[in-house]
Amino acid sequence: MSAQIEAVIFDMDGVLCAYDFAGRLDRMARLTGCAAQVIEAEIFDSGWDDRSDRGEIGTEEYLAGCSARLGIQVTRAAWLEARAAAMTPDREVLDTARALAAVMPAAVLTNNNRLIAENLTGMFPEVPEIFGDRVYVSAVLGLAKPDPAAYLAVLTRLGAAAPGRALFIDDRADYIAGAVRAGLQTHLFKNAAGLRSDLARLGLRL
Repeated sequence: MSAQIEAVIFDMDGVLCAYDFAGRLDRMARLTGCAAQVIEAEIFDSGWDDRSDRGEIGTEEYLAGCSARLGIQVTRAAWLEARAAAMTPDREVLDTARALAAVMPAAVLTNNNRLIAENLTGMFPEVPEIFGDRVYVSAVLGLAKPDPAAYLAVLTRLGAAAPGRALFIDDRADYIAGAVRAGLQTHLFKNAAGLRSDLARLGLRL
């Protein structure tokens, strides 16, 4: 029998919204004139974007580094346009999140950089609407999934009970594994129907 759930933490990309990485690359390629394969290799496969997500580099250094690596200017506006275009809100999951947030502490934990943290209201307004200031972006938090400390830091900020009474929802198995190591209950997200079914199993009928 699972322990009663008293707090919930959602991932953002791939859970609260569908995330189209290939579409993001294509949009950035159209905006900059740089091939999508080059953008993927120089920014993402190189680990440069990961460093930004971990908060190791600030926004201006990140954008300047993107520009240097690609040999073109990557503007803040172009980066944000491509990133926003890759996100399609999942209305069913958002409705579930809204219902949970009405009855227990609820938060978002997302591995992303300060550009996301600073512009989320314009890019994905439903998230701050539902979660308020309980949106924890790794670059600002100073901790990233799957480090168990990241999940525990969010629970501390929520003033939540023991990790075993918290539920973490993510679409990536490695991030789920980190939450398990931290002692949280977990749901590996596939779709809204599966999430609702698992919540019902845990006694959360919304």
